[in-house]
Amino acid sequence: MKTELYIVTIVLFIFTLSVCPTLAATIHVPADQPTIQAAIDAADHWDLILVAPGTYVENIDFLGKAITLQSEVGRNLTVIDGGQADSVVTFDSGEMFSTVLDGFTIRNGVAEHGGGIYCYDFSSPTIMNCTISENSAASSGGGIYCEDSTATITSFTISGNTAVHLGGGITCYSVSSYYYCCSPTILYCTISYNSAERVGGLASFNAYTTLRNCKISLNYGRGMNCEFSSAEIMNCSFENNGSGIRFSFAHATVINCTASNNSGTGISCDQFSGTITNCTISDNGGSGIRCSYSSPEITNCMISGNTA
Repeated sequence: MKTELYIVTIVLFIFTLSVCPTLAATIHVPADQPTIQAAIDAADHWDLILVAPGTYVENIDFLGKAITLQSEVGRNLTVIDGGQADSVVTFDSGEMFSTVLDGFTIRNGVAEHGGGIYCYDFSSPTIMNCTISENSAASSGGGIYCEDSTATITSFTISGNTAVHLGGGITCYSVSSYYYCCSPTILYCTISYNSAERVGGLASFNAYTTLRNCKISLNYGRGMNCEFSSAEIMNCSFENNGSGIRFSFAHATVINCTASNNSGTGISCDQFSGTITNCTISDNGGSGIRCSYSSPEITNCMISGNTA
């Protein structure tokens, strides 16, 4: 009986996946709905919302819907402006990877956390091809804030954002005792010209962060801070920040990365374990790699021209 019930469940699931796309609607903004939020309100799961070029002064909430919100011509000509009223985009209703935000400039948001984009309470959307700029947070995550989120963030430019405390560009944080509850994946992103008191670029606290093919540069404060966290960092550069990367009570794999020309230390390790492989750490204003109560394995790296 259990086997038969299992087979019926699988068949119904496959049927749902095959039928839902054919039932999906396309909603045009502003032709069909005057605002982006009105289109989200009207949308059903699997619908596509296409947004014409222009500036939309709104603060939008995806309301847990598995929909795709996409600009017609790309982020350079399609802007969602938060009007300094709240986070520009909110995901806090359990959105999953099938909820997609694609091709916008997100700007002028002001909030306690996540001035540009706010991902909260296990909401884990797919966010791609966007520019996040000129947003601010009274606490953390000026550009993007991910709390207990496994969001996928790809092909982004995150610049000119501010936070009072940490993560001028991005903050990844978990309130749970298990850091994997917040495990975002960040790919092919540029994080630059952001500022915060502690960490200008990317702050990971009690989280598991995957960072690949990213450039973190010209941020005020640290480029990246990984504290009580674990990380996988590959093919990334940390250049011209206040300092490159700081690991504190952390474990990480760092492969094929560059930490150069930072004002302070290239890579700082406090209570750190992990591997640093095939990396270039050069011409930093502090130490190349500074270790305190740490046991990293450093292999095939070029460490030169640093000033302790």
